[in-house]
Amino acid sequence: MTLRWLLLASLALMLVPLLLVPVPAKACTCTNGRPWEALEAAALVAEVTLLEVREDEQQLRYRVERVFSSRAPIREGQEVWVRHQTCNSLPPSADAVGARLIVFFDGYLGQLMEDYCSLRLSAWSRIPGSLLAARRRWLAERR
Repeated sequence: MTLRWLLLASLALMLVPLLLVPVPAKACTCTNGRPWEALEAAALVAEVTLLEVREDEQQLRYRVERVFSSRAPIREGQEVWVRHQTCNSLPPSADAVGARLIVFFDGYLGQLMEDYCSLRLSAWSRIPGSLLAARRRWLAERR
C-alpha cells in the first residue's frame, strides 16, 4: 500500500508542473472562405473607396461605390463609418486612403464592422459570378 501511494504521489508531482505551464497564446485565426460562403453572413458586401482612417479610434470612412448585397439601407455613393474591430492587426494606415476594394462587412448593433478576417477582394480583378448574381438581386429589390 505504501509503495503504491509513493508511486501515485511521485506521478502526481511529475504531472503538476505540466498543469502549471502556461499555454502559448495564439493569434485569432480566420478562414477566408469563398465569396459565395461569405456573402450569406455579411451585413454588407460592396465595392468601396477608403476615404479616411482614424487609427486612434479604429474607425474607417468609406464611400460605397457599388453594392452587391446589403441587409442595411445603404445607397451607392453614400459614405459610411466602419469600425475596424480586431485582435491582431491595426486598421490600414493613412497612406491607404484612396484604395478601392470589395469588402464583406460584418454588422453588430447597427454598426458596420471590419476586421482582420473580413474577406476583401481587389476591385480591379474579375468579379466572381456569385457577387454579380447578388448584385442583380439587390438591384431588382430596389425597383
